[in-house]
Amino acid sequence: DLAADMLEQMTSKLPEGQADAAEKMEAMMGPIVMATRISTLVMPVLALIFSGFIAWLVAKIAGGQGRFGQALGVVALAHLPQAFSGLLSVPVALARTEAPHLQEMAGLLKTHPAAFTSLETDSPLFLLSASFDAFSLWVLGLTILGTAVALRVPMKRSAGIWIALKVVLVL
Repeated sequence: DLAADMLEQMTSKLPEGQADAAEKMEAMMGPIVMATRISTLVMPVLALIFSGFIAWLVAKIAGGQGRFGQALGVVALAHLPQAFSGLLSVPVALARTEAPHLQEMAGLLKTHPAAFTSLETDSPLFLLSASFDAFSLWVLGLTILGTAVALRVPMKRSAGIWIALKVVLVL
């Protein structure tokens, strides 16, 4: 159990005679685990709804037609490559001798231009080029196509808006 392992690690580092601190930590673990589980389920759904709203708003501004549900469907289907990327990352992570840190999980698949350079991982140029990986470009293309077809926005207008939005979000 994750909570038991975390509690054991925290209490093993306590100096002797601090049993009351261990009891307080144990009492806090339940709510922490519950909040983690709830946020793991709720946050992706809220992000999807927000992204669907942005897609619907973009379509309305661009003169397209369509309902919010159609925009939500476009966004949900367009982000399937990101889920595919996550699935492909699992065997890569399991093949490592030690478990990757949470910050490393996003960069396990080297599908961006920065992976083929000798740039330092914290340099601005590395971070900029890492934002344009194959999977995010795939999502961008599907979003452009989905907005053009399902929400009846002209393809050039859809591409212009979504590419500009991507650039603004990256910078």
